[in-house]
Amino acid sequence: MDFSHGLGCYSEGGEYSSPCDWKVAVSEDRIISEDRRLIVVYTDHMTGHGAWTDVLVLGCRAGKVTALFNHPIFRGLDVEEASADKLVLDFSRWMAEGGTGGRQVYVWSKDAQTYVLEGYYPDRKEP
Repeated sequence: MDFSHGLGCYSEGGEYSSPCDWKVAVSEDRIISEDRRLIVVYTDHMTGHGAWTDVLVLGCRAGKVTALFNHPIFRGLDVEEASADKLVLDFSRWMAEGGTGGRQVYVWSKDAQTYVLEGYYPDRKEP
C-alpha cells in the first residue's frame, strides 16, 4: 500500500478491482505518556460499504513494541481523553448517524497490561 503523509490507498486485487478500494488515513498520532503512543486510523471502503476507526495504543511489553490496546469501532468515534491511566471514547457522532451513542471508559490494568472497560455510559455521563 502506498502510504505517505498519513494517507494510504490500496486495492483488494483481482481483475475488476479499483486502484483504490480502501482509503486509510491516520487521523491522530500522539504520545500519551513516557512509554505509550496513541494512533487513530480511519478506514473507508471507497468501492463498497463500510467505514471504521481503529484506536491503538502502542507501548513496550517484554522489551518489544506491541499494541497494548486495539479497538476497531464502526465510524463516528472521537477520542475524548487518552493518558497512561485512562482512555475515553466518545460515540456521539455515531449516534448522530443512527448508531448507539455514548461513552466508553477504559482504565489501565497493571495486571493485564492493557486497558480494560470500566464502563459504558449511553447518556455520555460518568457516574
